[in-house]
Amino acid sequence: MQVKGMGGRFDRFYRNLPTAWMILATWCLLLPSMSQAASAVMTAVAIQESLDQGNHPHWWFTVIPEKVTQEIQTKVKHWLDKLELEPDQSDSCRKKLEEHYRRVWSWHQEVDLLLDEAWKHWDEARTDRENHPKDEYLALVIMHERIDPLYA
Repeated sequence: MQVKGMGGRFDRFYRNLPTAWMILATWCLLLPSMSQAASAVMTAVAIQESLDQGNHPHWWFTVIPEKVTQEIQTKVKHWLDKLELEPDQSDSCRKKLEEHYRRVWSWHQEVDLLLDEAWKHWDEARTDRENHPKDEYLALVIMHERIDPLYA
């Protein structure tokens, strides 16, 4: 765009204006996602600090059904038999693995519905449909705001 009678300075200004707007728009899009990523990290840090202070979630101590307990014991025994460890090592590993899988099972009972819903929204955002184009930014926001905190 030429401003009549103003000279080259204004001409350069108007020629570079679209570039400046693009840079500003890019920053406006990136800053929220950067803060959301930071919030997921802060969530993980807060949870770890809480665990370190002895504040464990209730699912750490949940009593699980006998059938699930037997499945866990069978799976752990199968793995440890293949390793051919010394009896004391095998017993120590067995206890840790069984405890881990009991906690994983209990955690899943608590968060599976939330995870299913969040992953459904993430999948919808990343699916290219006729009246709904793929939206990678929305998928990123869903990942950082809804999915990452559940796993943290």
